[in-house]
Amino acid sequence: MRQYIRHIISVAVVMCLTTSSITANAAGRDDEVREADLVVNYDSGRLTVKGVEENTRVEVTNMLGVKVFTAITTNQDKTDFNIFLRKGIYIVRIGAEVKRIVVK
Repeated sequence: MRQYIRHIISVAVVMCLTTSSITANAAGRDDEVREADLVVNYDSGRLTVKGVEENTRVEVTNMLGVKVFTAITTNQDKTDFNIFLRKGIYIVRIGAEVKRIVVK
């Protein structure tokens, strides 16, 4: 059991470090998603993404690194996805940007 818990903690630490480095690398690029314009919102089974280009890949992973959702945006202004997420913390990757959402 202790080894399992250590593994989960190490995966969470790697995810946090990876998230930080991806955000830092993407911050200086103009051809990627603009962080100031990017809005990610989750409410009652609907994930809303605003401020991204059409045909941008959206991935949602849990803190263990398991992909729970993948889709492509269809509208530049606003795209809604119907997705049910259990309580927890999730990482949302949109293009090269990374956002964290907390589902309560």
